[in-house]
Amino acid sequence: MNEEPTTFTTLNENYQQKHTMKKGMKTKLSLNKLPFIRKKVKDQKLLKKHNNMASNIISKGGCSPFPWRLISCVLGVMFLLLMVATITVAFFTANSFSERTSSSMQQKGPCCHPCPKNWVWFRCNCYYFSKEQLSWRESQNVCLSLNSSLLKINRDEMNFFSLNSFFWIGAYYNEIFHQWVWENDSALPPYLFQLPRPQMQQACLSYKSKEIYFSETCKEKQGYICKKH
Repeated sequence: MNEEPTTFTTLNENYQQKHTMKKGMKTKLSLNKLPFIRKKVKDQKLLKKHNNMASNIISKGGCSPFPWRLISCVLGVMFLLLMVATITVAFFTANSFSERTSSSMQQKGPCCHPCPKNWVWFRCNCYYFSKEQLSWRESQNVCLSLNSSLLKINRDEMNFFSLNSFFWIGAYYNEIFHQWVWENDSALPPYLFQLPRPQMQQACLSYKSKEIYFSETCKEKQGYICKKH
């Protein structure tokens, strides 16, 4: 009768020892895992904090969620501005070139000046080819009113002008000196024209080209050429 309680007591003590050992092991494991758990919780809090900050920035418009789209927009605007600048520069360059070309055509040196409207420029001189037909004397008076004179032609002008009809120029036959002269009564160079003595009185020179010219009565009505120096 005395051995049974002893057995019960021994079993009870063994149970308590095992229970105590398991509890100690659990406590020890829990203590070992504690730093890891704390670190994990800390990392989760930091991640959550960063996500919240990113959400706040995006919601306030501080940063685009699509940076490449923003870069594309900026590059597009820069390209358009560059195109506008290029077109503007090209426009003003073309205008400047046109003005320089026009100026160089009419002003090729210090002696040159622009010609009036409806006049033709050639080598620092201006020429007016009339559409109306007048006598030689009337043509002379019109040229004087335009601050010019009937054309006193030279070789360069003879090579330059090729006309479709006859025009009065500033040469006539002087019956006193019996020779062809210019308006200022200076003699025509013999190398320019081969003109015989005219058969009519008051003969003037009618000119079409360096090969085609002849003497005509000064009362005949035809076009005329004025020259302005």
